[in-house]
Parts: sequence; C-alpha cells; structure tokens
Amino acid sequence: MSDFNWVEGNSTVKEIVKALATDLVSASVGGWSLAYPAATSDVANIAIIKTKTSHDLEAYIKLERPAGILNHILVTLGNKLNGNKDDIDAERRSEPARFAWYRISEEVELFDWTSIQYWMSFSKDFINLVLQGDPSLDVAPYSNYLISYAYMGTLESFEGADSDDKYNFGLTVSSDIFFETEEDMPNKYGKRTATCVTDIGMLGTRTGTPFQAHLPKSSTIWEFADKNFITSSQWTHKYHMSDIIVWHAYDRERGKLQNALIGDRSAIFHLDLLVIDKGKTEEKQYVMFNINAPYSILNNSANSLYGIALRKK
Repeated sequence: MSDFNWVEGNSTVKEIVKALATDLVSASVGGWSLAYPAATSDVANIAIIKTKTSHDLEAYIKLERPAGILNHILVTLGNKLNGNKDDIDAERRSEPARFAWYRISEEVELFDWTSIQYWMSFSKDFINLVLQGDPSLDVAPYSNYLISYAYMGTLESFEGADSDDKYNFGLTVSSDIFFETEEDMPNKYGKRTATCVTDIGMLGTRTGTPFQAHLPKSSTIWEFADKNFITSSQWTHKYHMSDIIVWHAYDRERGKLQNALIGDRSAIFHLDLLVIDKGKTEEKQYVMFNINAPYSILNNSANSLYGIALRKK
C-alpha cells in the first residue's frame, strides 16, 4: 500500500482554494486537517491546513485568493496560529508567496469560472502540487497559461546525517512575476529572507534562523550545452533524472524534496509517464511536468531548462 496519495483534479478560479483544501483534508492517507475555517463547506477564498509530521513538528499552510484576483493564490507557511485561530501567527511565518497559473496579459481575459487543472502527491510530511491554467483561453504563441510547481513539506535527510526535526519544513511555489528591485524583496528575517518562489523557505536553519533562502542542487549538464535530444539515451534507453537536493549558503546540503525528481525536459512531453523498475514489485511511476512558470526554483538551479517529475505510485 502506498504511503502517500495521488490526486488529479480540475477546479475553477472561484473554487480552487476549497478544492485543494478539501482534497488534502479528506484523503484516507494524508494526515492534513483543516485549521480554519471550521469546515470545508465554509471555505471560500481562505483555508489554513495543518499537519503533524513524522518528526512531531506542527506546520500550517495558508492558501488565500485575494479579492478580485484571477491568476494566483498566496501561500504562507508557519508553525502556529494566532490568538484568534484565524491566521498564521506573525512571529514566525513566511512572506506570502504568489503561486500563479496565468500571466496577467492584455491578450487574455480570465474569469472566476476559468478552469485550473491540478496534480498532487502528499502525505503528512509533504505536498507536491502542480497547477495548470486552462490553455483554451490563451492565444498564440500560448505563453500566458502557466504550469507551476509547489512543494510544501519536510526534507528527506541523508543517511547518517544529524536529526533534523525542529525546523524541517519548507515552502516553494512558482510565479508569474518577481520583485522589480532589491528593495522590494522580503527582508523580515534579513537580507537572505526567502522569497519562497526562486528559493525554498525553511522554518529554520541549523541554528534556528527563520525562513532563510535554500536553493536546489541536482546532477545536470551545462544549461547551454549543444544537444540534439529527440529520445531517451541511446545507451541506456532511459531518461535520466536526479534527486532535488536542498542546500543552504552556510549549512550546505540538508536533505531532498520527497517523491520529486528533476531532469531535462527535452524529448519528454508534458504529462509523460516515467517508470522505474518496470514490472518489478518495487516499480515506481512518475509523471513529468514541463514547468513553464517564469519564476520558480528552476531559476536558481543549475539548469532552468529542466522539468520536474512527481511520483504517482
């Protein structure tokens, strides 16, 4: 039996927060519950979900679609609620990160009935989530709808590493825009405060410093290498993917994103199925997502032309 859930869903802009929250808290194997409001039937544009990880760490994720906004939600991470139990406590929480499924464009008009497809794998320790805006509304060259990735959860530690339980929870999303100047960047926790868009914001570093930027690391070729990839490796007959390792400027390598791989999206179609140990009892299946959001952790990776594959089973 799988130790996580896989969900493929379709919602609208108006219902996206409710749809995501409902799928997460109603799963038979999940571990997530609704912290605010009291019931999923009460969810409109704000939901706060919570989990207790395998390390007994409590984490809260706030999903919010601001009034009148049709192309993104805001995602915030924290480790406790405020006194009224209706928001994440401001003492230790990330800056709201803009998780977008469409660019703002004069060419395309969005509506509250605009469709959003989503794919999620999750357990009490993590959420992998991809949002895709409806391409039907886009126009040539079809660059306005976005395929965006988010990770919310703990890192899988390396064998032999020290215990990482007190601050092991992070957030990263993908967005349509970024900050225009350095002065606009988040700075609540210093100059290295995580944006949670082009970096991964963790609850704390090894010393407990909150929400410092962590970056991805993977096995890759040079981004601009001359290549003519039209199929899998001629030698192995496989597509080669890599773990997504998370590292910090001082702490260095910390752990890996769970049930997610990164690899060259050349010669792989969006939503292709990738299989490890096919036909064996330990067979694993991954779905490839050719992320096209202009801002994500791929910007700070060694190769921004890579895509992300999420484990399906």
